[in-house]
Amino acid sequence: MNAASWSDLVFAHARAGWLTLAALTGGLAAWLAMLSRLRRPAARACGPAAPPVRPAAEAPQAPLAAGLAETLNYEVDAVDALTEVEVFVEFGQLENAAQALRAYVEQYASHSRKHLQRLAELYLQLGQIHDYADTLASLHDQALLDRAQLEEAVLQGLRQDFNNLDLRLLAEQRLGLGMLELANLLGDAIETIVLPPAADAPPESASAPAPTLASRGAPLTLAALVEGSRPLDALSRIEREVVSSLLPSERQARILLSCRDFRHALPVLEGILQLRPGSLSHRLDALYVHYQQRDLDGYCRTLWHFHVALGPYGARLKEQLVHAGLVMGSHPVLKQLAGRPDRPELERIGRQAGYAPPAAVRAAKTRLRLVEPTATAATDDQPDPLREAERYLEYGQTDQACKTLELAILASPEDATLYPLLLELYEKQDDLPRFTWLLRRMEEDGRQPPGEITLTLSAFVQSMQGRRHRGLAA
Repeated sequence: MNAASWSDLVFAHARAGWLTLAALTGGLAAWLAMLSRLRRPAARACGPAAPPVRPAAEAPQAPLAAGLAETLNYEVDAVDALTEVEVFVEFGQLENAAQALRAYVEQYASHSRKHLQRLAELYLQLGQIHDYADTLASLHDQALLDRAQLEEAVLQGLRQDFNNLDLRLLAEQRLGLGMLELANLLGDAIETIVLPPAADAPPESASAPAPTLASRGAPLTLAALVEGSRPLDALSRIEREVVSSLLPSERQARILLSCRDFRHALPVLEGILQLRPGSLSHRLDALYVHYQQRDLDGYCRTLWHFHVALGPYGARLKEQLVHAGLVMGSHPVLKQLAGRPDRPELERIGRQAGYAPPAAVRAAKTRLRLVEPTATAATDDQPDPLREAERYLEYGQTDQACKTLELAILASPEDATLYPLLLELYEKQDDLPRFTWLLRRMEEDGRQPPGEITLTLSAFVQSMQGRRHRGLAA
């Protein structure tokens, strides 16, 4: 019988059943071990004598035996880890099954939702809640679980171990659920989870007198005011009027969102964003409201503003939000945002979709500038801002030089000769916020830097941001 016939024999039994394959593998291993033990005494009996010369007819048996051993080793190693897991589960060895499945997942299938969920189920059956929480975190990090699925899985683990720190942190950081919210979600089961069964009280000694009502006072009787748990209903008209008249806007939005009153929460959020357009948390709340209402147009508009406010950061969060929008439906803005556009491209997308007001509208809403009288009339005797700034720099007055150039730029932003020296001073002082303030003032006045200086400004911003990132990395 050659190596091929042995391989056919083994794989034929493998098709009949995995348990039969395991039995055959064990029998072959035992036979090889017994054969090796039988050969050892013969080798020791020969001692240091020279090995006997074999006949020429027996010479081909050595490569045949070596090939047979290699074939058997290959067949034993060919049993994959998933089959091993199934065998362990079949025999009730869940701990070994979890170890084998974890090794397989870490080596071959770290992004497989099916195998990670199977591993989490095994950990939950074994009561290994720490490993269970780690597996849930891995699933959520890879966007393989949505919020509802993660919440249900966390509650299943807390039903076994409510005081598990990993699950509590997972619920608080990923779901925003504290102890009270978790207790409300678990309902009546929280008493059997948190409170262990009362142990048998030790018999009191006969000499100890029984406490009387006079000695310990009147017994305390606890009466539950509200039993059970349910989500908050929407506020009535009178309740909304009270909330809107007595509470600030942020508290109003939080209460309306907790009541899932999205129709009245959205105007409150939009009012907050008009006052604080850079608030990312309220942008996310508005995105959540649009998603719950399945308002794809409003979701795309708010997502565009979120991209503008976030700038070049948060690429992973942007991808997840774009994916959530594509779940609702297809939209041209979503397809363009999925391509990770830069700032000029974002502005073009906003103008094309009507999200960003045109330049003429922005100029019409400019604020009136305060006109201050000067000691001398505006004549040709006014000093050159560049020369005045250089004169300040000669005496080491960098701040006065910056102020002189900033006032000159605000007065005539179209003068491109004023920018290089000011940018150089900003770079030496590492003062990017002051540059941002200058651009904001120009935007409020409806003015813009000249087109020939745009590349210089962009290179300056990239240089300052790169320096800040390198400083944080160091």
